[in-house]
Formats: sequence, structure tokens, C-alpha cells
Amino acid sequence: MNRLGSPKELAKSYLTDLLTKEKNFRIRHILAVCAFYSITGFSGLFVIPVLGIIAPSFLLFGLLSPLAGAGRPEAQKESWTYRETLAKALP
Repeated sequence: MNRLGSPKELAKSYLTDLLTKEKNFRIRHILAVCAFYSITGFSGLFVIPVLGIIAPSFLLFGLLSPLAGAGRPEAQKESWTYRETLAKALP
């Protein structure tokens, strides 16, 4: 991997070769480059910050849920079944 150099330079040289290799100008290549940068920019602006907020929240609530359930010993005495629940819900 070190022989390839930095990923940024590798991507830049690949796109340069891709766009300059063909003699015909094709809008499809330009649109492909724009789509690539739009998708990567979207992930950098939206997906990564959202995951950065959600992951610690899931961890916190994952730890608090069993503790909240342990604080209710009367809930452990109750037993229920789906039939009982349906019988109460349906007339």
C-alpha cells in the first residue's frame, strides 16, 4: 500500500488520466466525477456527524435500560401472554 502513495494523490491522478485520456469530450465523465464528489461530500457532512451522535446515545441507553428495569421488582412478578393481551384488546 505504501508504494501507491497517498490516497488523495492517487485519486487525483486517476481522475486526471480518466478525463484527459479520451480525445472526445464526454459530459458523462464530468457527471460521474460530480456524482462521486457529491456522494462523498454528503457522507462527510451528514452521515458521519449523525453516527457520531447516535453511537454514544445507543451506548448510554443500552447501559441505562437494564438499570431502569432492575429498579422495578414488581414488574418481574407480572406474567403475561399474547393471548391475554389480545383478549383484553379485542372486544
